[in-house]
Formats: sequence, structure tokens, C-alpha cells
Amino acid sequence: MRKTTYGTVVVTALLAAIALSPVAKSKAAVSPVDALDMGYVERVTADLTEIGSTPAGFRVFGTPQDRQTARYLSARMEALGLDDVGVERMRGDGWLFKGASVDIHGGGGNAEFDAASLGGVPGTPKHGVSGKVVDVGYGTAPEYRGLNVRGKVVYARWDFDNRGIWPNLIAEEAKLHGAKAAIIASGPDQAWYSAGGGRALGSNDGECSLKACAPMVTISKRDAGKLEAAIDRDAVQAKVRLDAENRLGATGYQAIGSIRGSGDPDRVIVFTAHHDAWFESAGDDSVGVAMMLAMAKAVKDSGYSPYYTWVFAPVTGEEYGLANAYADWLQGAYHRVTDSHREWRRKAVAAVNWEVHSPPYWLGAGVSYEIRDTVTGALDDAQASGQIPAYGADDVYSWNDGFVYQAAGIPSVTFAATGDDYWTRYHTDHDSLDSLDFPSLEPVLAAEAGAALALDRPQIPYGFDGRLASLAASLDPATIERFGGDADAAEAAYGRLAAAWEEARSAPYSTCSMRTIRSAVGTGENRLTALYLGEGTSYPHQQAEVDITGLSDAIDALGRGRWRDALAALSGVSLNSQAFDSSRPAYRRQLRVRSPGYPKLSWAVEGQYPLLLDLYDVTHQIRDRGRAGAPGFKPQIADLRKQLRAQTRVYRNRIDELAAAMDAIADELEAASAC
Repeated sequence: MRKTTYGTVVVTALLAAIALSPVAKSKAAVSPVDALDMGYVERVTADLTEIGSTPAGFRVFGTPQDRQTARYLSARMEALGLDDVGVERMRGDGWLFKGASVDIHGGGGNAEFDAASLGGVPGTPKHGVSGKVVDVGYGTAPEYRGLNVRGKVVYARWDFDNRGIWPNLIAEEAKLHGAKAAIIASGPDQAWYSAGGGRALGSNDGECSLKACAPMVTISKRDAGKLEAAIDRDAVQAKVRLDAENRLGATGYQAIGSIRGSGDPDRVIVFTAHHDAWFESAGDDSVGVAMMLAMAKAVKDSGYSPYYTWVFAPVTGEEYGLANAYADWLQGAYHRVTDSHREWRRKAVAAVNWEVHSPPYWLGAGVSYEIRDTVTGALDDAQASGQIPAYGADDVYSWNDGFVYQAAGIPSVTFAATGDDYWTRYHTDHDSLDSLDFPSLEPVLAAEAGAALALDRPQIPYGFDGRLASLAASLDPATIERFGGDADAAEAAYGRLAAAWEEARSAPYSTCSMRTIRSAVGTGENRLTALYLGEGTSYPHQQAEVDITGLSDAIDALGRGRWRDALAALSGVSLNSQAFDSSRPAYRRQLRVRSPGYPKLSWAVEGQYPLLLDLYDVTHQIRDRGRAGAPGFKPQIADLRKQLRAQTRVYRNRIDELAAAMDAIADELEAASAC
């Protein structure tokens, strides 16, 4: 079907059709797994891909398409007969994308390239901006040396995979150096946006400050090759047009509905997926939303009566929803656990999140330690029966909503199923409906449904064996003692926690034991979940430990005159990997937007970051003195020692807080044993 801009006609027709569609009634109770309707999954996926602010798609937080999508999903819930159906509102920052293009002249000819952009990037004036194109390599600060880009348009290759640079840094350097706009394409050694023989257009969240970022558009790898060839031949002029509106203080929309439990209805299992999208986003995450709704339909069609109340709560703002921020994604889920449904922190048994599913559907689960045995036990059964060939299980990760739920104390599992080539079409116009294979998806959804059902039983679904093993791996007594931490207290608290769980694991299911062990789970996940600055999940002491170890190694290397080794050690400290790629103002902004007290810190507060160390000047001094052959590094060693002392104090406190958290969990587990 031809896509309709803004989706108005399509959505209106869909809502009317849904309202008239009867819901099938099951005559006899069967397992919801046997009642999964893949035709329904396909229809809902197709409907969602028809909603977009452009013919290519885009339904982003705080836009008409956001509202239309939530209305569509609530209508689907009504048609299924769910209870308490509604559309909830939240505040954030929207980004309405209507189109982008790049016209080039010179270099042997003229050409027009389709373009896209990234969430939150400021648009150009209506008729675009024009200027001579200057190739700035990968767009880092050093690559501007000797170049005059003021009043011009820069072209850069973006390479996150190998350089760890997000596009906002390219846009910031462009503006700092006076460029009117930036054209970027996925770099030659990066898989992103390379689908279709390099024809794919890509998008993502921008992490942009509206004042710091130049207007920035993305073009395909193939068109980037044409642009590079033209630049090599002769001077090229470009006109860049980005029709995008930043909607500060916009309203976001989130559908919700439920099926009341028959055993313990006061507790809930939250089923979720994100409804916002770049392009059609058939795999990420239109089909995930459809699979979530298919679970509700399967319950209704099968006659299954959930033990706990099942809440179906798709979210917006997972891709983007906050301007002038680092943590500009995961906004809808964060609002739910901190504002509209804070009660889930106590009442939610677990959160089940569907993320990207795209052929060949190799299943992976990012799952909290406390429910890992229950989830993987069900997936083991699915594998043993031949339903799925294999699966993987790993930690929750901050690139999806599962992290927000866990950090709020709600154990979560995020299901995703893709293949090696998915990153080539991730967040591109090639993540389309025709890229999916619904018959092949059915056994994967069945396995995931089985895992969800394993959580919905009158038994305690939690365990601490995985958590204990992970904690033990994170605690090195020698390192703790080396930096003056109380290793004995940490060891004693760990031993007490292990003993408390050993006794509590045999507690029979009861209202008391479920409540107390669930409280212990929440305490642990809330207090123990943190982030490395590289965005992987960690314990609260671990980034500080990385920092003080790196600082100590750098000081030792400088004392021996080995300045290159010192720089290598410092590259892993705090955000200092960006020290040589960024200008001073850009580096400082990255520190500021993750710092406590920043007004739009949002869910990044759950990262529990230690001190964010400003090592820019000392790092450049070490490099410059080393290259010049200058004798000694005494001032630089003194600077690093000062930073080391400050971060060591944080580290010792984090070790103490970790011991206190383990004691608090043990208190609750010991109480469960008395139930």
C-alpha cells in the first residue's frame, strides 16, 4: 500500500475497521502459546509501518504520528477486550522530520541526493543552506587543522564502530569551526547503513544541543562515494536542506491496557515494546509492538486466566524524546517508572520487553540476573523441543528499555532476534515490511511467550545465584585494598548475602515470601545497577575502579618517562577517549551533560557515574611535551595525582555503599526465611 504522509487517512480507516472487528472467543482454555496468531502480528506490523511523517516513515515522540500511533494501539486493545484501556500523556521534546536533501554542483556534474537526519538535529531555513563542500575526514577536531570551513558545508565519514564517535560530535565540531551544515555518511569500515549495496539511508538519536550542533544530514554510502569522487575532480558546491522541527516541551502519547489476574491481581507483569520509529522500522520495533499485542490476543482467544495482572504498555520516546541532552532516548519507559506508574517499582513481578526482530531471528535475551534462571529455563525447554535452534542470554543494556526497568528495581527481560547482517539495515529505510518473514518468526514468539508464562505462576520466579556470581567477579580484594577500600566489610556483606539467599531459596511460595523476596530483588537492582561511561551495565564502583586504575598506571608510566603508555592508560579514564578527537568546548559539553545536577540528565542518573574527570589539558600537555622531547612531567604527574585522590575517595565510598546494599538485600532475604 502506498504510504500516506502524516498517516491521517490510514489511521482513521484503521481505527474504524478495528472498532467493527469482533474479538474471537475461545470455547476451551488452551495455552496462549498455541493461540498465537501470526496473521494478526503481520497485520498490526503492516498498519504501524503505514504511519509516518514522510512517505518513508518516521513516527517520533511529540509529533502527530506519535499521537496517531498511540490511538491506533489503544483501539486495538479495546477491540481485544482489554481492561482500563487509555492513552497516557507525558512531556518531553519532539522532533518532526519532513524531509531532507543534498544538491551538489561542480566536480564534473550536478546531482541530487536523498537525505535523512538524526533526532533533535536542528533544521535549516526553508530553502536550505549553500556552500562549498570541504572534506573533513572523520569530522574530528584535528582534521580541521589547516582548513577554512567558515560559511561552508563539511562532509564527514561517521565511524562509531571503530572510533566510538557519535554524530553529534561531528555536528558540534562543524559548528565550532564555522560551517553552515554537515553532511555525513557511514564510514567505509562500518556496517551501519550499508544495506542495499550501500543505498540505505540511516537515522538515529542525535544527542545534540540545539545551540552546539550544526544542521546535519545523512546520505547513503553510495551517494557518499559519488560526492567524494566529485570533490576529488573539482570544487563542489552543495545545497543542504533539512526540514525538521524541534518541538520543545511537546506531549508524548502512550497506550495502555490490562488483563486482570485471577490469583494475585494486585501484582503485575508489564509487557512492553516501543512504538516510535525511524523510517518504517518494521523490525525495530513495529513487529515487537505487534508481538506484544499478539500476547494479549492469545490470552483472550485461549481463555487463559493470568495469575498476575498483565499490563500491556507500549512506549514512545525509546528512540528519541529529549533535546539538549545526552540521555535523549528511553524517555517513555523512564516516565512510566518515575512518574505515571511508580507503583510498578513495588508491584511489578517483571517487565517483558520486545525489541528488534528481523530474519534470520537468532534469539537473544537481555535479562536481569534475578529472573534469568526462570527465563532461560523456559528457553532451554523450547530449545530441547526443537522449537528454536539456540539462543543467547546476556545482561540488560542501556540501548533498550530493559535497563530503565531494572534500574527502577523491576527485573526485566528484553527479547531480540536478528542476524549478522541486521546492522546493515538497522535504523534505515531498508528495515521494511518486506524484510520480515512471519512464518519463521512464529516459533521464536512461541518460545518468548513460554518464557513470559513461566513468570506468571504462583511460585517465586527469582534467584540470586547469578547476581552473587556477578558480584564476586566485580570485587577484587587486592584492588580494593590497594586503593584503601574496606575489603573486609565488602567480603563480610557478600558472605552474609550468600548465606541469606541459601536459606531463603527454600522458602515456600506465600504472599509473605513473594512480597519480601520481591522487595529484596528491587533493592538489589535499584542500588546495584549502574553504567560504565561506555554505556554497558556495571556495578556502581566499577567505573571509578577503571578510572583510578588508569590514572595510577598513567602516573607510573610518566614517572618512568613512558608518555605514550601514559596516554594509552588515560584513554580509558572517564570520557577521555574523546580528548584528541574533540575541541575543548565539545569535550567539556560531554562532561556537563552527564554530570549530576544537569537539568536534563534524565535516566542517565541511573548510571551512578563517579566524578567526570576533566583530563583534556593534562592529556594534551603530556602528548605535546612527549613529542617535543621535553624533560620530565612533574606538573602533569601532580595534576593526575590530584584527580586520582578525588576519584579514590569516590571509589572507597562506592565500596562502602556496595557493602551496605548487600546488607540491605540480606536483611530482606532473612525476613523471607521467617515467612
